[in-house]
Amino acid sequence: MTAPATIPAAASPATDPRHATLEDSWLFLHAATLAGEEGRAWADAFTRGPYLEGLTRVQAVLVTLRKGDFEAGRREVQDLEKELDHVDVDPSHRLVFERFYSGALAYLRFIERDFDGAVAALERGENAAVEVMDQHPFLVSLAIVFSDFTVQRARVARNRRDWDRLRELLETARGMVTGRRPLCTLSNGEPIFSKHLATFFDEIAVSQQDRLSVEKFKNPEVLWGRLETQVYQIPVPSGFVVPFQ
Repeated sequence: MTAPATIPAAASPATDPRHATLEDSWLFLHAATLAGEEGRAWADAFTRGPYLEGLTRVQAVLVTLRKGDFEAGRREVQDLEKELDHVDVDPSHRLVFERFYSGALAYLRFIERDFDGAVAALERGENAAVEVMDQHPFLVSLAIVFSDFTVQRARVARNRRDWDRLRELLETARGMVTGRRPLCTLSNGEPIFSKHLATFFDEIAVSQQDRLSVEKFKNPEVLWGRLETQVYQIPVPSGFVVPFQ
């Protein structure tokens, strides 16, 4: 049997989505709540729908996989796929769930060394994020996922020993969070940079805690710190220089 791909260290579990802040995995929900009447109505409907539980289950799957229980994790991922079949649900809720689900699916495929499958899952999640941001600008905070997914692609490149691609992806991720490259591009061609997220958060932040979070989003080096640990967990051969050291 082929050995599983190198697995990064486990991250701390996310908070309950209903009690999110601007620094949690669920910041999109908190930001929507603060972004005006339309955003509050959307967030309220989301928390009363089936996908709130689905998001907590996605986090549970990631914990299971990081513990090395791959068979249980595989079953849980398959069960989560069925969550996409809910009827009479706002399609944008499904898209948000798909963005998070796709991350878990990509992680499973990576562990299985199905690297094409991992990249396809990342693309699926990115496409879902763009589609829902097209529909609801108050969900623009989902753009932050593109820098994380770029690092996950770099992990794939490392396991394929594609060193040129690895260097390219690390440079891209660095550029995304330092504002030199867009995080993503919407369907109308509009680029979303990290400065757009900082402006958005600055406009909606009310509490002191959120104000402190906004200051972090304004600091490129702090944003990079969100990804730096993941980057330096990627094993590289002797002589390979991470391009921004």
